[in-house]
Amino acid sequence: MITNLLGKKSILRTWQLKIFSATWLAYVGYYCARKAFYVVKSPLADSLGFTALDLAHLGTAYLVFYMVGQYSSAFFGRKLGPKLLLLVGMGISLACNFAFGISNSFWTIFLFLSLNGLAQGTGWPGCIGSLAYWFKRDKRGTILGFWATCYQVGSIVATSFAAYMLGEFGWRWSFFGASIVLLVIWTIVLFLNPNRPQDVGLAPIEDDDECESCKEPTELTKEDDSEKLGWSKDVWSTVITMGLIYFSIKFLRYALWSWVPFFLNKNFNMEVSNAGYLSTVLMLPVLPEYYLPGMLPINFLKVNVHYYQP
Repeated sequence: MITNLLGKKSILRTWQLKIFSATWLAYVGYYCARKAFYVVKSPLADSLGFTALDLAHLGTAYLVFYMVGQYSSAFFGRKLGPKLLLLVGMGISLACNFAFGISNSFWTIFLFLSLNGLAQGTGWPGCIGSLAYWFKRDKRGTILGFWATCYQVGSIVATSFAAYMLGEFGWRWSFFGASIVLLVIWTIVLFLNPNRPQDVGLAPIEDDDECESCKEPTELTKEDDSEKLGWSKDVWSTVITMGLIYFSIKFLRYALWSWVPFFLNKNFNMEVSNAGYLSTVLMLPVLPEYYLPGMLPINFLKVNVHYYQP
């Protein structure tokens, strides 16, 4: 019996490593299919006769539909499951990038950038939904601390790859290359990312009874809930405050990474691929910021962390 138990634990650990790796790679792949447009803005505009305002409209279309995609993916994730959500989202995104590579008009790119925004919105709920099924809640802070490195690693790799393809083969191949990379990762997710442990014959992950951060809300908390989401006033105030902070940070963040390659080329006559490479410098210092917070024990932080789970 003990041998059987140890064997199941070993199998679970193996699958947890596969889930972690597949979702980490998936988010890196999403970045590959997101970053190319921002790296090739300058040569794309020169080739197709776009103005800076045209590029701004295209970027805005992507972001608006990215927002819609994030909201809608939470709903569809519960219907489809995280694996299918990821496969559909990545499939659409790689198809859109291929379409960018053969496009020659503003409205064609506008249409597929909008569709790509919707597809990109599946990345976060799909990946976090997968992790939630495979890791206990009191371990997710540490796991997410490691996993969240895909943000900056993905951003650096995707930007550098797009810059390399731009310098070697031209701006259209920055999009084609992103499609090829995402297709490879799509295949990995297909085979290494089952929805939940039950799908491979394992028992569902159950939280330990002594985990303080995993306990259900008390009756007092439940009575204090004023909305359908079941959130107390403290939760609402925290969400709103953090949302406003992140909303403000986004202005600076997006202004920098979405325009720096274009700015360096147009204002300093830097070669377009070198401008793409140099823009990655902005992303290097923040790598520890994703890792270190996740390593702090949840009980030490005195917070009750809940992750999306479809």
